[in-house]
Amino acid sequence: MKKISTLFFSAVFALGVSAQQQLPNSGFENWSYPIAPDGWETPASLFSNTLTSYAVKDTTAGNFTEGTASLKLTTDSVVSPNGKILLAGFAEHFGTFTSKPDTLKFSYKYAPGAGDTAMISINTYSYSTVDSQYTDYLYGSIPLASTSGNWYSIYVPLVYQTTTGTPDTILFDLSSSKGFQNNGTKGSVVHFDNIRFAYKTTVGIQEAALAYTNLKFFPNPATTQIAFDGAVSLVGHQIRIFSLDGKEVINEMMNSNTVNVSELSNGLYIFEVNKNGVNMLKGKFNVSK
Repeated sequence: MKKISTLFFSAVFALGVSAQQQLPNSGFENWSYPIAPDGWETPASLFSNTLTSYAVKDTTAGNFTEGTASLKLTTDSVVSPNGKILLAGFAEHFGTFTSKPDTLKFSYKYAPGAGDTAMISINTYSYSTVDSQYTDYLYGSIPLASTSGNWYSIYVPLVYQTTTGTPDTILFDLSSSKGFQNNGTKGSVVHFDNIRFAYKTTVGIQEAALAYTNLKFFPNPATTQIAFDGAVSLVGHQIRIFSLDGKEVINEMMNSNTVNVSELSNGLYIFEVNKNGVNMLKGKFNVSK
């Protein structure tokens, strides 16, 4: 399994026109065999069909948001040749992918064990047979907190490590714990449903995004505010700031080139700057007090 980092966003994202691909069976309605949803691998399909309880189709009323089913993942212990280990429930899709989506949308419901977090990990990349090198486009993970028994619908803006070229492969993982093996809490249960990519592909959006790519901001890490340089006046622009679990924490119209972040807790945040509904710039910053 290709290693995934713990940071989801690493650079400003410039939008480009590409095919609008989606993950297969992303509502988890279709299961030709009980060990895994079609288009996905699970502990049962990868290792042993005795592990079917770690990833199951859940058709219980209230446990899906669309269609008639969701994916239920459970963290539990399992006896292995090396003794008892803790194994997260997980589902993984690995396949061809040549798109650059703008936003990841999904619904989840999570009841974690003590100190645990569910995870979504995503890596889109290309491989060159000329120099045997990988190029990462999206690379990282989204930690997901408890939803207190409710379904949350999350919108996560995607920020790319590079805007040059096109990926050819995607590795997309869902997990009921912070790690796949011996890194989580027994009994953590997460449901996933309705996972979608959203795209902005008009030429006008692409040109506008490229125009703001070089706009710098500081300080990073921030304590009380972030400021954008004066190359472009952002008065009248909309700024939206998201925490890493996809929750919108700031949405306001700018009256200067600075944004007050003094009320934000320490951590990594994603921002997008919009003008008349068109995305002009995306990036990330840390808050450290």
